[in-house]
Amino acid sequence: MKERKAWIDWARVCAVVCVVLCHGTESLYGPVLRGEQQVGRLLWLAENTLFTIGRLGVPLFLAITGTLLLDRERDPGEFYRKSFLPLLATTELWIVLNYGFACMFQDVVFRWTDLLKEMVFLRTPELSHMWYMPMILGVYLALPFLSLAVRGVKNTKSFCLPYLVGCAAFLVVPTVNVFLTEAVAGGEPLKIKLELEYLGGLYGLYLLGGYLISRRRVLERVRTWLLMLAFAVSFLLNTAGQYYLYSHGFFKSTRLTWYSSLFLFVMGMTLFELLRRGFSCVHTSRVVELAARCSFGIYLLHKPIQILAARYLPLEELTEGAAIALLSAAGLGFSMLILLPFGLWWKRAGKWLFFIK
Repeated sequence: MKERKAWIDWARVCAVVCVVLCHGTESLYGPVLRGEQQVGRLLWLAENTLFTIGRLGVPLFLAITGTLLLDRERDPGEFYRKSFLPLLATTELWIVLNYGFACMFQDVVFRWTDLLKEMVFLRTPELSHMWYMPMILGVYLALPFLSLAVRGVKNTKSFCLPYLVGCAAFLVVPTVNVFLTEAVAGGEPLKIKLELEYLGGLYGLYLLGGYLISRRRVLERVRTWLLMLAFAVSFLLNTAGQYYLYSHGFFKSTRLTWYSSLFLFVMGMTLFELLRRGFSCVHTSRVVELAARCSFGIYLLHKPIQILAARYLPLEELTEGAAIALLSAAGLGFSMLILLPFGLWWKRAGKWLFFIK
């Protein structure tokens, strides 16, 4: 792990920067994506490019989770006590804080029933970035048993068939369905009749993909230029597909910008391998290590900060690029300022408040 710790830290920093950029861009690109606003081709391309790059943060986070947690032998009870329960406590705290924030700054009417439903995961959280928390908690519940199953498979080729079937069900079919249900008159969505949830679902593909890339080195023999080509082609195909939908007025689905897009999956996994190669021999500075340890806290903090920045800063006087840069810088910079004492000195409080490790 000492040899690979540096590249994991760099990958974490890359992931959280992508997430912050994604939500900074979404503030301006969201109405365009939903068909509420029309923009010129060049502005659309710039915003879509930044938004797509931002979407790669979650695939990187999931791949890192698979790298670190699927290869360890652990007792489920100990894992739940040391990892799951602290994450659950942090999640519950931030559900309450974000609900209060939404009532104060987003004109949400306070209702105890709504708050309790959010806390028991029966209601969508008020702040959109919190969708990640129930998902990662579900992943943590299954991780000790997934780890046991994965480590029990000695031959890497044994993963091929179930993994490819999972890709077909959770990536290929949803990507095709975007166009079948939007662009084809009377088109019926495809639906695989096999019951495949045991594979771990969509996010399980990213989790296992990160493990296979980093631990089993399944892409090690693929040349770097081919990985870069796969990334570029996937980006171009995803962009072309999105522009086709945008230019033809198809706004019912935004699934090409979600993690069920085959193209986003390929971009995320190839980028993860490229980061592994690029930073394997690079030492981690204290700044990068601190940012990596605080990455989960940045995830929790950046969205409320960006909402406040969009509300109180004169973004309408700036160009779109400057507004996106300002929102992203505010989300990242103020989050780190808040987290700095928790990462350096108040570490016990940082663990429970922001899941700093």
